[in-house]
Amino acid sequence: GTKNRGWNEVTLTYNLSAPLSYVIPRSTMRQYFEVSHFLLRLRRIEHSLHTIWRHQMTESRAYLRSEELQRRKGTTRDGDKQADPLRQAMRQSSIACSEMIQFFHQVQRYIALNVIEGAWGEFIESTKEEIDIDSWNDAHSKYVDVIHEVVCGGSGPGFQRNLSGIFETTLRFISAVKELYNEQALSARRATSGAGAPAKENRESLSERLMRLRTSGNLFGSGQAAADPAAEHASQVRSTILRFKEQVKDIMRVLSHNTTSDLQFLVVTIDFNGTYTASA
Repeated sequence: GTKNRGWNEVTLTYNLSAPLSYVIPRSTMRQYFEVSHFLLRLRRIEHSLHTIWRHQMTESRAYLRSEELQRRKGTTRDGDKQADPLRQAMRQSSIACSEMIQFFHQVQRYIALNVIEGAWGEFIESTKEEIDIDSWNDAHSKYVDVIHEVVCGGSGPGFQRNLSGIFETTLRFISAVKELYNEQALSARRATSGAGAPAKENRESLSERLMRLRTSGNLFGSGQAAADPAAEHASQVRSTILRFKEQVKDIMRVLSHNTTSDLQFLVVTIDFNGTYTASA
């Protein structure tokens, strides 16, 4: 959506002043720009997943409290939890969110520790002794080249190309989960109103009006009722989860063909509990 495209435009721009502007070429600064752009996207998605996860934990505790109150009142109906696609999708989304957080955390950890820190150590080692400006610039260019090759790709595909599809799928997952929990909140509100709770406010929110129009069929000008919104959101969540798993399997196959021991270890950490290989 527009919001996602807006976040993609957020970047870091490095402005060099003299004399560094005469030493470090613009091509190197362009590499800094591309690397920082990717790392910002990676960090933003991880932050969004953590936000969704916290919301899921809060909703889960509230749901358990509600179930306990219903049990004490004797109003719980057997089989509701298993039959409700909304609850099933909420549970599936919670598990998938944890898997996505673990995946992006391992990728970010690999880039920070194995790539950036390793390249920085080599740069510091090569500039320990007194050297001229050309030698320093060569060492610095090598440092940036190593990071840019892994993150953005030079002669071959980098993380940026391999993860672009996973980024988009994860953003769709986040959007679908938000819609799912909005639907859950509306369902809980409708259930409360149906139980005879006094109406404290007469105003309908935009989401409530939209839901009412969708279920009545008036939004599309048809006299037929629209599909169950709960089932629709649950289906969207499940489809994005399956898409994410397939994309992770694809990138694991690409990384497993690399002879670098660090990348082989990254494959192991991503699939440390056999989540993806077991479902292959």
